[in-house]
Amino acid sequence: MTEISYAGPEDKEGLFALFTQWDDETNFDYAVFAESFDRIVADAGNRILIARVEGVIAGYAQFFPVDELGFKPFVEIAEFMVTPALRSHGIGSAILERIEETARANGIGTIKLSSQTFRTRAHVFYERMGFKNFKNSKFYEKIL
Repeated sequence: MTEISYAGPEDKEGLFALFTQWDDETNFDYAVFAESFDRIVADAGNRILIARVEGVIAGYAQFFPVDELGFKPFVEIAEFMVTPALRSHGIGSAILERIEETARANGIGTIKLSSQTFRTRAHVFYERMGFKNFKNSKFYEKIL
């Protein structure tokens, strides 16, 4: 059975273990992760939902409300992951359903997320969950 709850300080180590499965090419820095985790957990508007299977963190999503000038508020999912060994077991669906419940309870009727172009399996999942691809963008960053 999948248990869904909000992350708390006691989940930092377990979530980092899952987070490091994000890709095989990145060396994740625990200190950077821990600092960001503490900052996000302390922010009432920025939430991390975790899914546990048999007590072990098997999936998570970070999400928050966004209020942009000229648009209705929406919830943005910044990060979303289920451990590769347990994909297609309903964990991702359970996480998304909880995010939808939270958005509705706060009067928000839209959820947005981005997904890298090569994650075609994730795209099928999102579309099955009712998401529509509404634009294609390039993302830029500038390191200061």
